[in-house]
Amino acid sequence: MTLADFTTPLTAFSILIVTAFMGAVAFEVVHRMWTGKIDLTHLIAEDNGHTSFSRFQMLLFTFVIASTYVVYALYALAANPTGTLSLPEIPNGVLGLIGISGGSYIGAKLIQKVGESSMQEQQQQPARPPQSQTVGQPSQTVTVVVPPAG
Repeated sequence: MTLADFTTPLTAFSILIVTAFMGAVAFEVVHRMWTGKIDLTHLIAEDNGHTSFSRFQMLLFTFVIASTYVVYALYALAANPTGTLSLPEIPNGVLGLIGISGGSYIGAKLIQKVGESSMQEQQQQPARPPQSQTVGQPSQTVTVVVPPAG
């Protein structure tokens, strides 16, 4: 597709309609976030309310890469002397970093689930009463309380 293809009225009109629709959807989403109809309190928080570093890292990294790509694509479009329209390629290193970021999020969730399941197993085991032992002579009796293991 070249810039000459945008001179036909139907193509230009369809691009205008699609752009207007995308802009309206983006405006509505931002408006609902601003008025509180879309709740963002758990965007980087876990179910218990604590902030998740892995969620924050993935969100931040996604925004940085996406915004950099959009700027790069607009620059490539404006600086293209041939007039052909094509999206720039994403370097393999950036794709690798996106994979590492997603992998760290999945790893953090896996560690969290394993920790939660082991905590539940410990809570389900019946507590053993402490054992006591009497040590020493009858005139000097000392009782030692041994807490249950586990």
